[in-house]
Amino acid sequence: MKKIMMVLMLAGAAVGAQEQVFELGDVNITGDRLEQLPVTSQAIVTEPDIRALGAQTADAALRLVPGVYMLNPGKNSRHVNIRGFSESELKVLVDGIPANETFFRTIDLSQIPSAAISGIKVVKGIPSVLYGANSMGGVVNIITKKGGPEPSASAEVQASDNSTLHLSGSGGSQVSNINIFATAAYQTSDGYFVSDDFDPEDRNTGRNSSYHENGGLRENSDYDKRAITGKIGYDTEDTKLYLSADWHDNEMGIPTEYNRVWRFTEWTQWHLNLAGEHQAGPVKLLGRAFYFKHDDTLVDDAEATRAVGGKVWFDESVYDDYSAGGSVRADWNMLENSVLRAQAGYQFEQSKQRELNTRAFDGAIPNPGWGDEAVYETETWELALENEWKWDSLLAVVGAGYDLYRPLRSTDVDPGDDIDSVNPQAGARWAVTEDIDVYAGAGRKTRFPHMKELYSSHAGGNPDLDPEYTDTVDAGTEISLPFKVPVAISAAAFNNDIRDMILSVNTPEGDTRYENIGHAVTRGLELGTTVVPVENLTLSLNYTLLDAVDEDKDRRLPYLPQHRINGEARWKIFKGTSLFTQFNYVEDAREYIFDKMTKTESTRELPDYFIWDAGIEQKIFERATLIARVENILDEDYDIGDGPMPGRAVWAGCRVDW
Repeated sequence: MKKIMMVLMLAGAAVGAQEQVFELGDVNITGDRLEQLPVTSQAIVTEPDIRALGAQTADAALRLVPGVYMLNPGKNSRHVNIRGFSESELKVLVDGIPANETFFRTIDLSQIPSAAISGIKVVKGIPSVLYGANSMGGVVNIITKKGGPEPSASAEVQASDNSTLHLSGSGGSQVSNINIFATAAYQTSDGYFVSDDFDPEDRNTGRNSSYHENGGLRENSDYDKRAITGKIGYDTEDTKLYLSADWHDNEMGIPTEYNRVWRFTEWTQWHLNLAGEHQAGPVKLLGRAFYFKHDDTLVDDAEATRAVGGKVWFDESVYDDYSAGGSVRADWNMLENSVLRAQAGYQFEQSKQRELNTRAFDGAIPNPGWGDEAVYETETWELALENEWKWDSLLAVVGAGYDLYRPLRSTDVDPGDDIDSVNPQAGARWAVTEDIDVYAGAGRKTRFPHMKELYSSHAGGNPDLDPEYTDTVDAGTEISLPFKVPVAISAAAFNNDIRDMILSVNTPEGDTRYENIGHAVTRGLELGTTVVPVENLTLSLNYTLLDAVDEDKDRRLPYLPQHRINGEARWKIFKGTSLFTQFNYVEDAREYIFDKMTKTESTRELPDYFIWDAGIEQKIFERATLIARVENILDEDYDIGDGPMPGRAVWAGCRVDW
């Protein structure tokens, strides 16, 4: 009872938002306390968490989660990394369906507006076999809002310097068994200022580096983004059916990197997702079907690229991608304390690409005009079986999955052979007392190579690649201390032994090629605590130790900090006034820089940094709230391997709720 009371205290106003969470067909079943808790490490980010962070996009909503890192891998995008696993080694879902581009198997989380998000589930340990293929490093499921029992609406505007304006509006309702919710968002900016402490003469990030940055407004960091999301559902006690959709239309610059000046003149993406479930006696039937479409046009400013010493790969590069698929699942309550789950899934992926070339690096015109269209196609089949048992205070789960990856079509080269994998796993959770839970699990997970690794002519694709796999051990505890002042403590330890890791290697000719040469180990520790010292004040602190090692080269994996500390305070000072503050401290990360001219590699220690943000919300009328916040208060000058990051930014705005 103490733990339940504490959760209520910490959640506070989150209850109303949680009623709108859409979790149809999610892996965890609902029920009593034990059934709701996982047998592996995971984190839940709620709508109040997102609001307290001042997060306006999905990537910002994840920045305080232990073991989760947001990286900038290029093209002005934000990708998630979990415990050393890159985004192509994870499964990123929106309402339970894959939301990644087919060629790269990644998604830019900065394109998803927080106004549409009800919650985010992050599975960091051993994802259930029901998540299917390519969830080797974990799962991120972004859950969008649905209409609640009472009509609701919200509108928000926030502005910052450099003509930065973020607008959003949302609303929903429920009539009888039908509910509906919709969100629209618009974000525009001329870009961001780097720190006033930035040194243009810095050899790694300044004007003479591959970023060619002079300070002030970072060139080509502008964006113009539009998004619309919607969901309509039919919901009864035995039957649920939901149709959700989203649409994104972006144009954005790409800050100069790798001596190239690029921008997206078109970036559109949309998806449809139909999901349903029906309870038929002891069996629950679940089904899902989806269609996902992505198109973009990447333009190389040839004159600007040549001016900074870059190689002109193309004038325009056009991608036309889509994927479609679905799954069926049955949950059978065989016995009072046992549930057997069986699932089958399928996904088809296609990527079409064309390039316009009018000049090469030296100014010659090799084959002017549009090149031939390249087409790549793959399909993935998934089968999974999982059994869950519960005895009093003990919950145990055992499962196995079989995944088959079939390259179907590739322009110019043989698409390669079929690849399959078997992934067993087991986990358990024990409620030792009312205030102490422990969990542990072990399993194998696999990820298949994506199309870029198999077929890219620019990056050195290799159609003979084998899948990566990892043997994972994950264990942790969650404790509620029975003090007068509520205190929660969590701890998790993990070890991932990664084999056949796919790496881009440098060839003697100075090019690159993907190969299965990697053996890596990522191990670490996550510690966290939350305290409520007085009513309306919540303090949180967490620490992540990540030892991510390339065993073949006996060195750390790039860009991943060994130490990170996150902290947060939320204080409702008095009725209508709330203060929020957060900080991130990151230490000991590095990058490896390969010089194609000398064919040598050097190691660069990335700077440690401390980022402190703060905000205030003041209700001025019954339904109107003023918002002010400052990001990077100390104007820290730092980079994470992708050039200088934003300096101090001041935001002001207003939110109206009905």
